[in-house]
This record gives sequence, C-alpha cells and structure tokens, in this order.
Amino acid sequence: MKKGSLNILKLNSLFILLLISCKEKSKEISGIETKSSTVATLTYEDIKGKTFFVLNKENDEFIYDTYGVKDMTEFIHFREKEVSHLIPMELYHFMIKSKNSENQDVLKIRTVNTENSSDIKDYFLKYDKESHFLYSYSNKELKESKVYIDSVYLNTVKHKKYSQRVLNIETDEKVFVKGNLFNDGKYSSKKSITDSYLYGWSPNCQKKSKGGLYFINDSLVNIIPNRSSYLRIKGILSRKGDLINMHLKRTENTDMHVPRYWKGYSTDSIIGKLGLLENGKAEFLWLGLYNEKKGEREYLDIEFINETKSNPIILKNCGKS
Repeated sequence: MKKGSLNILKLNSLFILLLISCKEKSKEISGIETKSSTVATLTYEDIKGKTFFVLNKENDEFIYDTYGVKDMTEFIHFREKEVSHLIPMELYHFMIKSKNSENQDVLKIRTVNTENSSDIKDYFLKYDKESHFLYSYSNKELKESKVYIDSVYLNTVKHKKYSQRVLNIETDEKVFVKGNLFNDGKYSSKKSITDSYLYGWSPNCQKKSKGGLYFINDSLVNIIPNRSSYLRIKGILSRKGDLINMHLKRTENTDMHVPRYWKGYSTDSIIGKLGLLENGKAEFLWLGLYNEKKGEREYLDIEFINETKSNPIILKNCGKS
C-alpha cells in the first residue's frame, strides 16, 4: 500500500474515533439535561383514599409536629366525592365539585363546604414521588405552599419530641408537679408586696428565654409558650393578697394549630398561678389549659419551664432594675 493511502486511512480512522467519542459525550450531556423530575403527574386516583399530614420546616428540615397534644395535627383526607380537612379541633368536610389538571404536574380540585355553600375552597396540588410530599397551594400562581406527607410514609421524617409530664390534678387548688406543691395560703394571706408585677417575667433576665410571661395591666397577662410559634395565650387575672390566679381569656387565634377562640377549653379552670415574693421575684405555676371534652390538661409546654425542668419555677421581674 502506498504511503499516501496509508495516511488517508489513518486520518479516516481517527475521524471515526473522534465522531464516536463526541456522540458518547453528547449522550452523557443529554442524559444529565433530560434527567426526569421527581415531581409526578398527579391524578385524583393517585390520592383517593389517602391521608396526608402537614409538616413544618425547622432548620431546613421538614418535621412532623404533634404540638404535644392529641388530634391537633392538621391533615387532609381525600375520599371518593369529598375532602375532609382537619384544621386543629375543627374538622371540615368539602364536597368535590370538579377536578382537573392545570398542567402536567398540578391537580386542581374545587370544593364547597358541606355546611356552607358560599365557602368555596380550591386546592392546587403537586406530588413529589421521591419524598412522598404533597404540596398544596391556595392559588394557581403556586405561591406559599403547605407541605404534607402521605401517612404511610410518616416515619420517614423526623418527629418532634415532647417530654411526657403528667399533672396529678385533683382540683385547681391542689396541684402536685414533680412532688412540689404550690402553697396558695402562703401568698393569699399576705398583703405585704406593693411593688407592681407588670412587665415581663423570666427565670433569667440576662438570658433571653424562648418562652414569655407579660403582664399587660392589672387584669390581663400574655403567655407565650414558645417564641418560635405565633401562639399567644391570654389570661384574665384575679388577685387575693399576693396570689394571682390566671383564667383563659377567649380571644381569636391566628395560629393554625389551635382552635379558634379556644373552642372547647374551660375559662373557669385556673391555667396558672403567680405568688409574689420579695425583691421583684415570684413563684409561677403553670397548669395548662383544660380541655372540657377530653377531661384533661393540654398545652403543658412552656419553654422556660422546659429549660429549667422546674414547675413551679421562680421568675424575676425583668422590668425592674
């Protein structure tokens, strides 16, 4: 074979190898670019008969939170012709009027409240088949979603833990907490403390607590179990000597995890006690809210009690110098 022909053959072989190599690279790049999304095409048949529990996001992680109370976690259950939606302590039933796909990934369900025909609710839903998360939007712009998880896969996400503390409650006047008795008589028979008990109270005024106790005036207190939530419990005050008793005040709640106007909770039962001491200090006992239907106390967790592991607890008036 001539030398020129040999060179042409070599060049052709090199060109073929380069062409094959380029095609392989093209396939690799194409494979990366066209990698399928984990968001699945959703039909109503995919979610019918299933229950989805709401998740909260903490530190960039989705968690399941019961708030330490039974039957308080929001869920949605999809039936044949109806959607049941528990917004804590309130179970709503919505009749399905229509369902259709807005696009390949979004399922729109239009519903109407079975007890109020003017209450129309639209669900815009997306489903992630990898995490089993259901994203629910209130508008077609798909902004500000709530995230739910299929109940079957509830154990695949972190559960927020609450300490199991039991209050041995006989009456509102005799309450034992971890063996400590709050002595009403020690405070109610005294009339020596004339300093104002207004301002905020905390175990340590130099260290910001996650919970809060704020006396707004002589008849109203604001109780904040945890600053990371929007929950505010208002209490009506009654004073006898240096003993201040707190009763639940019915106010409209903006927190989605509590019943509106504290429906079902007693306003007669004492929810907390404050016994005034010398030098701007007080002994505080938290009892929680009494659920009349269940016959038990709930909302036992206040962060500064959790932090000190003490109830009753000595607090300081942080408004005083």
